[in-house]
Amino acid sequence: MSSASPPGPRIYRSKDIQPLIPRNESVWQYYLRCNPDLVPDDKVILQEQENPSVQVTYGEMREKASKGAAGLQKLLGLKEGDVIAIWVHYLHVAEAQVFFADSVLIAKFREAQRLDASGRLSQLRVVSLDAGVPGQTDIPQWPQDFLGVGSAPVLDLSNRDNKTVPAVICFSSGTSGSPKGALLSHHSMIGYVTGPRCFGSSALNRNDVDVFYAPLCHIYGMVAAVLAPAFIGHLMVIMRAYKFHEYIKACQENQATIMRVVPPAAMAIAKDPSMRDLNLSSVHTLVCAGAALGEETQAGLQRLLKNMAAEACSRL
Repeated sequence: MSSASPPGPRIYRSKDIQPLIPRNESVWQYYLRCNPDLVPDDKVILQEQENPSVQVTYGEMREKASKGAAGLQKLLGLKEGDVIAIWVHYLHVAEAQVFFADSVLIAKFREAQRLDASGRLSQLRVVSLDAGVPGQTDIPQWPQDFLGVGSAPVLDLSNRDNKTVPAVICFSSGTSGSPKGALLSHHSMIGYVTGPRCFGSSALNRNDVDVFYAPLCHIYGMVAAVLAPAFIGHLMVIMRAYKFHEYIKACQENQATIMRVVPPAAMAIAKDPSMRDLNLSSVHTLVCAGAALGEETQAGLQRLLKNMAAEACSRL
């Protein structure tokens, strides 16, 4: 009988340069100071797939975040330590405003409601509505009322430790048990967007095109589809809902350079015969979140996405 000890943990240690995350800046202090790819203000960074005329540029994201934050502070009286829950169509801009202001964003509000045993969330007061809601004229209308009250100074953490300043309370979806609220600091949110650049500009830069479909209130959507484009300046095309073939078609139409999938979608791409008739030669990186992929699936993806680097494939 063999007495060999069980294998130890398999831990990958990156050889790349570790990102330097500042300890004395808020998310928007860092964004306003850094522009790693020298992105011009008029470059489109967010666009709706179903309605391409709905766009936000690199400069507009900064301008609207500042003006929206002023609206939150002046119209609603928000101050540091306050918590705000947002349920709005243009969530990408609304989230940016909260990061700019001195308040904490509750993401995935429905999950928060489910966990709220005290009933406090159900008693939240409606303080603003989308301008399109009929019959509501006695409270501020979003976005026009919020963008017309001037600009707010950025949250200044120059003399504070940003690890101790909350930015987001994001709730999990409950796939591994009851939904759980995670309190994320400004330091954490900066770390999320600086991480990809530790692989160099080839991993993610202003010339990339990404098509995204996950909810923007999910941590994946908040980081990949809101914070990352606002920092890096690449184009994020946002779909209102996910359907497999429509997602693949959107990637082809927009000449996506990055595809973001989960294991079932990755396996479908590798095995669906209809994929062979599509031109996905623009894709250089496929990111699979949720679980590791088998060697057969990786090989199928490599054959289909010929320009995808082998290194990227090995990281799936």
